[in-house]
Amino acid sequence: MKKINLIIISLLLFSFLFSYACIKSKENKAAEHFRDASKAIQAKNYDRGIEEYKKGLEITPGNVSANFNLAYILDTQKNSFDEAVIYYRRAIEIDPKRYSFAYKNIGSLYYKKGDNDAAIAEYKKALKVIPNDSITHNDLGVAYFSKGMLDEAIAEFEQAARLDKYDPTPHRNMAKAYRVKGLEVKAFEEETKTKNLEIQP
Repeated sequence: MKKINLIIISLLLFSFLFSYACIKSKENKAAEHFRDASKAIQAKNYDRGIEEYKKGLEITPGNVSANFNLAYILDTQKNSFDEAVIYYRRAIEIDPKRYSFAYKNIGSLYYKKGDNDAAIAEYKKALKVIPNDSITHNDLGVAYFSKGMLDEAIAEFEQAARLDKYDPTPHRNMAKAYRVKGLEVKAFEEETKTKNLEIQP
């Protein structure tokens, strides 16, 4: 009986070690693809980098940084907006605490596609995580402006300007919004602020 138990234990241990070895082998192979992807991206060979990221993710689809990096390359270098959104969302799903800021990236993609409603929804999601991000407030304002929601746009531009006192962009955008509203004095004031910030060293 003891011999049978020992045999069973030995078989279970062997099975565990074999499974562990297989898992480690897959992880190592995926890591190799991710390293090759990084090298390709550094060499600006984006197609090869995308290919290697995808190969690695076929093996370890839960690698959050690889999902985000792939999304970012598809977004910024290939203009593959729809595919980039998929990988941004995967990164958020895998690690929402660390990657929910990617809603901002998704919002920008929708804005580029001309879908202002979707962009606004994504920017709002981002601001729940990064409420003090001036760029996201400004971008939300731009999306509102594109929809003709001028008061909402100005509110976001004002918040962006409060959060970053050295960025002329929200003041420039406020000037445009005030001019559309017919408030020339306020538009001029914001244009003056823009010029003063632009000439600062």
